[in-house]
Amino acid sequence: MMIFRRILSSILGLIVILASLYMIEAASYRLVEPYAKFRLNLSWGDYLNSEINPYLSKLPLDHFLQPVSSSPFLTSNEVLKRELDYSKKILGYLRPVRDRVANYFHNQTNPLATYDIRDLGLIKSAVLPGLFRPATMHDVNQGSARRIGDKIEYSDCLFIYLAHQKKSNELKKLFISLEKPFGFLASEGIASVLVSASSKEALIAQITYLQSNYPNIANHIILYGQSTLASWTLHICQQTPGIVKACILRNPPADIPPPSANGSQWLLAMVDNDYKHSTTLNEWVIRSRSAEYFYPSRLGGLIYRKPVDMTEPLSSVVLSYILQCKDYIKEAEHHWIIDPLPNEPAGDPDPVKEELNSDQDYEAMYLCDAVRKYRILHENDSSITALSNKQLILKIGKAMEALGPSAYAQLSKEDPEFVILYQSLK
Repeated sequence: MMIFRRILSSILGLIVILASLYMIEAASYRLVEPYAKFRLNLSWGDYLNSEINPYLSKLPLDHFLQPVSSSPFLTSNEVLKRELDYSKKILGYLRPVRDRVANYFHNQTNPLATYDIRDLGLIKSAVLPGLFRPATMHDVNQGSARRIGDKIEYSDCLFIYLAHQKKSNELKKLFISLEKPFGFLASEGIASVLVSASSKEALIAQITYLQSNYPNIANHIILYGQSTLASWTLHICQQTPGIVKACILRNPPADIPPPSANGSQWLLAMVDNDYKHSTTLNEWVIRSRSAEYFYPSRLGGLIYRKPVDMTEPLSSVVLSYILQCKDYIKEAEHHWIIDPLPNEPAGDPDPVKEELNSDQDYEAMYLCDAVRKYRILHENDSSITALSNKQLILKIGKAMEALGPSAYAQLSKEDPEFVILYQSLK
């Protein structure tokens, strides 16, 4: 009898110890950021790994959930429900990061005090993280530095918050509401800017301008847009795969087909409770998750329910996802694989050149108010009507520069979109 009691006591003691260890591990995963990352890395390996841990994968951990796949037997609402459940669980390791974001928002009163807010040429009021590194031969060759070893300012990524064209006081209010998110991102090495665009063509021109003139700041772009602006972002990703590394969209439209390539960008769709899901968005998500490496194959395409109590312009879910995108980009930027679909012709490896080959795309790309007004004024001049919009921009820009700085400055105030297009062509 005594032996039986000892055995029972040992078994109960072992159960208590195992239960305690389980609760400690669960609490650490939920609350301790370094441990949550450690467990994820132990499960998935490094960022360029294609295989999961064969031993841990036998455990019922959320890390090893299989992504949702398309099925003709599931309704659109059933697919959405599964995607929402998958995203919530697969992003569980970011809970400590979200807590850190919440604490930052609560404690910070002047989040941009220590960061430089500066114009990037024609793009106003970018928040820069203040990172510097010594210049390399590549920097010298591309004109970013005069000598090897010169101090080069850079950022790990550039986060662009898209807004419709508004009055300056409205944009100022929006910028103030974004100070805490921008400050948090700057503390993590990410530059941020509020960009006001009038069309998707103007937005492409602005992105091209930033990447051409500020490659060390804008080489890796993450876009955030809502509704119509989300539509423009999808169009850009569709037409020029790879120009944007990640896009975070609020209630994206359901009528834009995905790009003809797999893994061209990461995508996080934040949807409201009344959002009407479509098979098109599901195709975007699946195509974004179609990647060789394990991290993008699980995190590259997600649909997440917007938190009901979300009051900030950018939630902790969005900011924590941006940090994950940044971490992956830093490790895998030279291994970013854009895989054309098998049924698509290989063609030119540069999709931007393919898209811009048609005259119609050129005309839409370089249309702005200055060009419209100039065509109206010279509608009877055959030499002007024969010129493309691109040629007219170059013609008008050179003429205004010849008139002097004051004339050019006045034009930049009246039509900043024209100046951006002109600078990208010079």
